[in-house]
Amino acid sequence: MTLEKQKNRITELRKYITQCNYEYYVLDKPTMPDSVYDKIFRELVKLEKDYPEYFDPSSPTQKVGAMPAKKFKKIEHAQPMLSLDNAMTDEDLRSFVKRCIDSCGYYMDLYCEPKFDGLAVELTYASGVLVAAGTRGDGVIGEDVLANVKTIKSIPLNLSDIANCEVPRLIDIRGEVFMSHEVFEKLNGEKSTNLENTYANPRNAAAGSLRQLDSRITASRELSFCAYGVGRLTASGDEKYGSYELLIKLLSDLGIPTSKDGKRLTATQVPSYIEQMSNKRDKLDYDIDGVVIKVNDISIQEKLGNSHRAPKWAVAWKFPAQEVTTVVEDVEFQYSRTGTVTPVAKVTPVEVGGVIVSSCTLHNFDNIKRLDLRIGDTVFLKRAGDVIPQITKVVIESRTGNEIYVGIPVQCLHCDSELRKDDDKVRYYCANPRCPDKVFGRVEFFVSKKAMNIIGVGPALIRTLVTRKLVKDISDLYMLDESDLMNLDGMGKVSANNIIAAINNNGTPSEKTFLVALGIPLVGERASEALLKHFKSIKNIMDASLKAVMCVKGIGKEIADNVWKFFCDEENMHMLKKFRDYQVIDVFSGKCVEEKPEPVGIFSNRTFLLTGTLEKMTRKQAYENIMDYGGSVSNSVSKGLDFLIVGDKPGSAKLVKAEKLNIKMITEEEFINMLK
Repeated sequence: MTLEKQKNRITELRKYITQCNYEYYVLDKPTMPDSVYDKIFRELVKLEKDYPEYFDPSSPTQKVGAMPAKKFKKIEHAQPMLSLDNAMTDEDLRSFVKRCIDSCGYYMDLYCEPKFDGLAVELTYASGVLVAAGTRGDGVIGEDVLANVKTIKSIPLNLSDIANCEVPRLIDIRGEVFMSHEVFEKLNGEKSTNLENTYANPRNAAAGSLRQLDSRITASRELSFCAYGVGRLTASGDEKYGSYELLIKLLSDLGIPTSKDGKRLTATQVPSYIEQMSNKRDKLDYDIDGVVIKVNDISIQEKLGNSHRAPKWAVAWKFPAQEVTTVVEDVEFQYSRTGTVTPVAKVTPVEVGGVIVSSCTLHNFDNIKRLDLRIGDTVFLKRAGDVIPQITKVVIESRTGNEIYVGIPVQCLHCDSELRKDDDKVRYYCANPRCPDKVFGRVEFFVSKKAMNIIGVGPALIRTLVTRKLVKDISDLYMLDESDLMNLDGMGKVSANNIIAAINNNGTPSEKTFLVALGIPLVGERASEALLKHFKSIKNIMDASLKAVMCVKGIGKEIADNVWKFFCDEENMHMLKKFRDYQVIDVFSGKCVEEKPEPVGIFSNRTFLLTGTLEKMTRKQAYENIMDYGGSVSNSVSKGLDFLIVGDKPGSAKLVKAEKLNIKMITEEEFINMLK
C-alpha cells in the first residue's frame, strides 16, 4: 500500500472513530458493538505507530471518549480520567507483564477485578461530603451530573455517616454507573408498553438514565455504582496507601461499593482468574465485558507512568463479544404443532458469544412492531451463555430506504387456511386441525423421548409419511405396514420391519404417558400427573366439565381450557377410538390408574413454584423433592401459592406478582434447609 493510501486510511479511520465516539458517549446511541470498535481502533493505533510522520494531536487515539453534551455544564477533572489498552490474546497479556517487568527489573503482584460495562464517573468528596460528580467525557472535561448521581442509592452523600475509618480531607473516587439486568428488563418492559423506544442494552440504559435533565427520572431508574480507582487523595493524617489493594480497602471502609471479585494475584494466576470470571459472567445480574489487570504496587504504577490515553500499568482483557451487529437478510415463518406462527429472522452469519449465528427468533409480530424491524436493517444481536440469540435494537441511522416491511401472513404456508389471531394474546395461528405442519409437529412430539419414546421414527420419515398422507393423525402410525414403508425412497425391507416393530412393540403406555403424548397444549408431565391424581382416569377427564377441570390443584384456566376443548373435539375423539381399535390403549374403559398412597411429609398441602436457575439441583430435582415430601407444584403465581423459590436470574414479573400477593419467597439455600 502506498504512503498516500496509508495516509488516507488513517484519515478515514480517525473520522470514523470520532463519529462513533460521538454516537457512543454523547448520543448514547452506538451504531457498532465494542468488538468492532476495538478492532478498528487497534488498526489506527498500529498505523500511527508505523507512520509517525502522520501524527496528529487531535487523533482519537490521543484522547478518551468525546466532548460532553451541550445540555450539561462542563466539569474539569483535576487528574485526567484515562482509558485502558486492551489485551485480546494470551500474547497481549504476556507482553503487558513483560513490559512491566522490563521497566522495573523484577516481578510484581497484580490486582484483577471485573470490568463493569457501564458509564465511568468521578465523585469528589471534600471533608466527607459529596461536592462534585462528572462523567469521563474526553478524559479532561466531563459532564456535571452531580444532581443525578445524588439519586443513586449506593452512593453516599456524606462519608462520615457510614465510614469505618478516618475520612480523607479530599478524595476523587472513580467508578462505573451501571444498571442490573432486572431493572433493565423492567424499564424496557415499561417503554414497550408505552410504545416508546427501548434501550439496546443495560449500558445504554444506564448512560441514558444518568444523563437526564430531570433528576427525578434518574432516581426512578434504580442505577448502581461500583468504584474501581482513586484520583486525588489528601489524607487527614499520615496514612499511606502503597498498593491498589489498600486503596480498594479504603474505599470499602468509607462505605463506597467495590467489587467483591477483586483479587491480588501473581502473573501466573491471572489466566485462571480470567477463566473463572468468564464462567461467572452469565450468572451475574449485571454486565461485565472483561477483566482489568493492574500493577498492585502504587510506586511501580508511578514509575511506569501513562501514555496519552491509557496507563502503562494496567490493561483490560476483553471477553468475546456477546453483542454484535449484523443484517437481517430475510424473515421466515415457522409453525408449531399447535399451529402458532413464529417469525424468524435470517441474518448475515456472525459470531457472537463464541457461536456462529445465522437465524434468531423474533418471538411474535408485536415484537417486530416494537422493534420497527424491516428486512435489510442493521441490528444489534445479543447472545449471553446458553440464551437463544435475540435482536435487541434496530440501527435506524443505517437505513438506506431500500428496507422492506415485514408483513403478517394472511394464509398458512402449508395448507392455505386463513390465519387467525387470539383475542387476548399476541399469537397468530392456523386453525386447520389437519394442517400438514401441525400433523407433523404432533407426530414428532408423540414419538419423542418426552412422550412415547419410539426410537427410529425421525423427522425426515415423519415429514414423508405426512406428505404422502399415510399418517393424518398420531394414531395412523399404528396402521402402517411393510408395503407402506417399502414404497418410500431408500427404504428397504429390514428397515421397514424395524420401524414397524419399534412402533408396535413399545408396550401399552401408562395413562400418564399417553396423556402427555397426546400433545395437548401446556399439558406436560406435571399437569398430566395432577389431572390423573384428581380424576383417576382419562375417561373421567373426558367426561368432566370445564369448571371441574379448573378446580384441579395446579391446573390454571388456560390449561383447563385446552384440556376441555381437546376432549370436546369430535375428530380427537375419533382418533382415540382408533387407538382403542388398534389395541394400543383403551381410554374409554374407565380403568383407573393404579392408586398410590398420598405422599405425607413436611410439604403436605403446600404449593411451590420455582423462578430462575438453581445452583445445587436441577429444576426437575427440586420439583421431585417437593412431591416426594407431599407438596405440589404450580404453573403460575396465584393466591393458592405458598412458596416461590427464587434462583439466579428470576423472572421479574413473578417476583412483582408474588410480592403483591404476599407470597413467601425463599432462596435455594432456605429450600434445601426445609428438606433437612
